[in-house]
Amino acid sequence: MRDEMLELTRQMVRIPSVNTTPGEKEIGLFIEKYMREIPYFKEHPDQVIVQELKNDALGRRNVFALLRGEKDENADTVLFHGHMDTVGVEDYGVLAEYAFDPDELARKLAAVELPDEVRRDLESGEYLFGRGACDMKSGDAVFMVLMRHIAEHVKEFSGNILLSINPVEENLHTGIIEGVEILEQIRKQYGLTYVLAINNDYTCPMYPGDPHHYIYSGVVGKLLPCFYIRGQETHVGQCFEGYDPTTVAANLVSVINLNTEFCDGYEGEYSLPPVALKMKDLKGWYNVQTAKEALVY
Repeated sequence: MRDEMLELTRQMVRIPSVNTTPGEKEIGLFIEKYMREIPYFKEHPDQVIVQELKNDALGRRNVFALLRGEKDENADTVLFHGHMDTVGVEDYGVLAEYAFDPDELARKLAAVELPDEVRRDLESGEYLFGRGACDMKSGDAVFMVLMRHIAEHVKEFSGNILLSINPVEENLHTGIIEGVEILEQIRKQYGLTYVLAINNDYTCPMYPGDPHHYIYSGVVGKLLPCFYIRGQETHVGQCFEGYDPTTVAANLVSVINLNTEFCDGYEGEYSLPPVALKMKDLKGWYNVQTAKEALVY
């Protein structure tokens, strides 16, 4: 199965599903096709459910697939949850054009200057490079291949698995927000009891050389405070006659950003502190007038 998962990961990485681009629709079509080609789902085509996002100009869609064990009547259901979109490739610099080709990217990386740690990883052959390989198309591939193999033994399987793969995870989470409606619909239609959700996104080492692999038994919610500051513009030569919104934004960041006093704690575990994800004034171009507006997320 490992080789099958790796090959499926390569295929999905080759689809450039950067958030807010048409590739998000294409990866959804690919996942749907893969699931519908599994013999079990050819026999149960209504158990592959596609939900197009509302009023979405890109035609993005959630893809669900319900595998029902046939060993006995068991309502217990495990949710396999993942996302199909990626962030952009600007950070790849001159190698950006190869970001969606894992094999070619590895060859190109071998020819450029790399930190020693990255060079060792590259030469080890134990890593798959490419945008989305880690976050989280390899995780999706594991789920999809598991579904294929479990479906081959569905008569021996007790319980149910519901696969849910969503777009728009990397910014507004529209996919899973709208997908809750379908999760509830499927639950009622088939009389399911959701007992566990597994999200197979990437995990990180805690320190260089950390040999441990981590499983997180729970999730942290996302709170995104957004500050819009309205100032009073003025000419730079009369700077004290206005009200500078960028100063307010900068002070907000100074107080909030990376401040561990804002971390939540529970039984000895703590959330990460707030981090500034976007900060800018709203001037359209440079001139000698101070900014009228600013924002920070």
